[in-house]
Order: sequence, then C-alpha cells, then structure tokens
Amino acid sequence: MSTPQDDEINRGGVCTSERVRLLQDTVVSVRVGRGQDIESWSLHRSLLTHHSPYFATGLTETPRRSTLHTIKLPEDDPAAFALFVQWLYTGRIAARRDKLPAVVCHAWVLGEKLQCPAFQDRVMCRLLACHVSEALNEDTVQLIYEISPAGSRLRAFAVDQFFWNRGGE
Repeated sequence: MSTPQDDEINRGGVCTSERVRLLQDTVVSVRVGRGQDIESWSLHRSLLTHHSPYFATGLTETPRRSTLHTIKLPEDDPAAFALFVQWLYTGRIAARRDKLPAVVCHAWVLGEKLQCPAFQDRVMCRLLACHVSEALNEDTVQLIYEISPAGSRLRAFAVDQFFWNRGGE
C-alpha cells in the first residue's frame, strides 16, 4: 500500500518538502530553439541542477546569487523542453495527441542530453501509451533514427516495436 508521500516521490522524483526547498533558490533563464521558434523559461536553479547533471555542470560556473544567467539550447526542440519543464514542476507529462509521437521522441533525446533518466523513463511511458492501440509507424522510426545517436535505447525500442507490430516480418 503506497502512502501519499510515496506517490509524490514516484510521480516527480522529489517529495513535497524537498520540492519546496528546491523552489526557494534563484531562477535562471533557459532559451530553447532558433530563429522564430525560440522560447524562454525562467526556472529554479536548484530544481534544474537536482534533476540534471547537464545543468548542474553548466550552472556551477555561475555564482549562485546571479539572476542574470541565461542558458541557450539552440539545437533543441522548444516543445520537447516544455515537456521537461512540465515534468520538473509537476512530475507529469501531458502532450497534445496531435503532437505525438514526434515531440515525445524529441523529449527522450533531450532527456539523454540533460542526463536525466527519470525524465526519460516518464517520456518512454508516454511513448508506450501512444502505441498501445496503434503501431509505431515508419515515419516515427525514421524520426527516431534522425534525432538519436547510434546505440540509443530509443532506437532499440523503435526497432523492437516496429517489428513486433508487424509480426516479426
């Protein structure tokens, strides 16, 4: 039998009291995308560094009291980063059905870059939920191969799903 605290930990990775502590720090600006597609977020520094070694490394060079620090991620997808932000603050991922599975695939690759396996696990659950009633199509497999590195677990998942849904052809 799980307790409310267990549910909170499992959902977002951080219990409520720890989450409150993480929200008492300074904020940093994160700009994601290029050109017309740039989106910006003001995010709590401790929350970012707690969940992502990528941010922990990048933000150690900046004094803790600095509120002017901006991290730029021009090569990343703003919609995928929005899912990361949603997960950071709520422990959940909810993406519009018409944006799936592309944004979810981009989010998984982003999680790999940010070194955040807890986020990747949640993204994979969302990707699996997308394909419970329908097969992973060739376009999605092609997208996964375009955006993920060789040897990626996402690629292995895509190939397994693709052939499973086709009866091992």
